[in-house]
Amino acid sequence: MKPSLAFSWAASKRVWPGLWLAVALAALNCRDFPAQPITGGGSGTTSTTPAGPELGEGGRADVSSSGDEPSFLPVCEFPEVVVPSEVVTIGASSVFSSPTAPQVYVGDLGTQTILARYRIGNEATSWVDWLCYDLLPRAARIAAMNLSNNHPEIFVATAEGGLFVRRTSERGQTPWLPFSLPTPSGVVTDVTALAGDASAAVYILADGSVYARRKRSTEPYASYGPWLSLPVNDARLLTGGVDGADMHHLYVVTSTGEIQHTVHSDHTVDAPFSAWNLVHALRTPLSDLDAVRSTDGMNLFALTSTGAVLGAYDIERGVSWEELRRATDEPRFVAVAALPTVEGTPLVVGVTEKGELFQLDGDPRLGNTTWQSGG
Repeated sequence: MKPSLAFSWAASKRVWPGLWLAVALAALNCRDFPAQPITGGGSGTTSTTPAGPELGEGGRADVSSSGDEPSFLPVCEFPEVVVPSEVVTIGASSVFSSPTAPQVYVGDLGTQTILARYRIGNEATSWVDWLCYDLLPRAARIAAMNLSNNHPEIFVATAEGGLFVRRTSERGQTPWLPFSLPTPSGVVTDVTALAGDASAAVYILADGSVYARRKRSTEPYASYGPWLSLPVNDARLLTGGVDGADMHHLYVVTSTGEIQHTVHSDHTVDAPFSAWNLVHALRTPLSDLDAVRSTDGMNLFALTSTGAVLGAYDIERGVSWEELRRATDEPRFVAVAALPTVEGTPLVVGVTEKGELFQLDGDPRLGNTTWQSGG
């Protein structure tokens, strides 16, 4: 793990002497997110706030029924250890050091908190405890990416359809900041965030369609460009991955179990995407899906509605699903995530409702289907 990230959270504790810094960080982020035009689906918010994240005043986001008018209450302290009780979603990102340093984030309805956990070695036993990553009620979906400076940027879609973002830098952590949507009445149901050497972007599933918003440059805190619409029919889940050429691949799952795919053409802020094409008709209801690259190509990992975990490797050559965990295996997973590694084999993690974390970091094609407990 790179020291810049391995100890950035602990360092942020030392540089967070009071709520005044939360306000200062919010003000600092005004230059990171100038107002942007909205295209492909609307005019942004109806308020006078910019089309980038609308800045709060620090602390906890107490989300109203509309999902886009939060008030901010006192923060929970990082790195306070929190015991989850009702985990519903997971997001993950990697620091490309040797060994790979993964971080995972979950939304816990029991504590109404986003929790963070990272691994400080290769072994399953080297995961730290769940740490408070501030309160954000009713998280429904989480996506995370590491920016070009290896600091994370995390997006959360709430059950009310709102979208929030949080960053970590050498100066500390921002509060959870509302991120404007492509339409004034948009309802976000899923989110994914992708970053490579050449580009970084956030993608959302809102009102059954996919929207993309990419950073204007490779600078870690560059502003985002306008929303672009990527129309697709009947999408229920959204995920994506970055290939070896830094191209962003997006995958959606329809209500009938079809998996469709698109990829962008270049690294410009308004680069077009290819037409959606059918990758596979799984015909099995899914509750979660993640995509990640390996040395062989792009791979998909799915959690079925019955609790089974499936993996499909090097899908450019065709999709062939392997059962990585049976639906009858206990404890049952509620969400899965997959991360690329410098070693080449994806790291797959699953989490239970009570926050138990398991990892599968070998290649099942070589006979490894053992899930190791991270506690």
